[in-house]
Amino acid sequence: MTDSDNWYVARGDQELGPFSVFELKEMGEAGKIEPTDAVWREGMPNRVPATRVKGLLPVGPTETDTSVSQETAAPPMTPEQEAEERRRAELKKKDLEVRKRRITGVKGAIVLSQDGKEARIRKKCIKCGTEDRSRSTIKILPGASRTTFFCPNCRRVYPVEVTGV
Repeated sequence: MTDSDNWYVARGDQELGPFSVFELKEMGEAGKIEPTDAVWREGMPNRVPATRVKGLLPVGPTETDTSVSQETAAPPMTPEQEAEERRRAELKKKDLEVRKRRITGVKGAIVLSQDGKEARIRKKCIKCGTEDRSRSTIKILPGASRTTFFCPNCRRVYPVEVTGV
């Protein structure tokens, strides 16, 4: 099996996934993938039967089967490659988890509230201190998020910067 990020399994009308290569191999060895299931990864034009994916099922295709495409045929993974694939799968899961964020710095605004995803701010002129009458919502992202504020007193556009972690 090649090491692509997202693999999928189809059984009847049901589609399962995405799975890492390591997760897919574990499912195959545990008998959770049947020979009649279809398997594919992102970027493949067609689905292939699970029996045609080398190393997926405990009883794989015979060595004389040359009809396996280059996309699905690959040498077995070494323990180091499996460990690396496990690490990548864990990092991907952590990236998908929604972490609450918070604002750590503000320039040209007053923070009214924050819920971990977005912050409600009131823009403020950095020269004269004039506050905007309206409230704005800005996503809290790691690093700086920028927008602008037009001060009606100074008649200039000033930057508004919110730093989040």
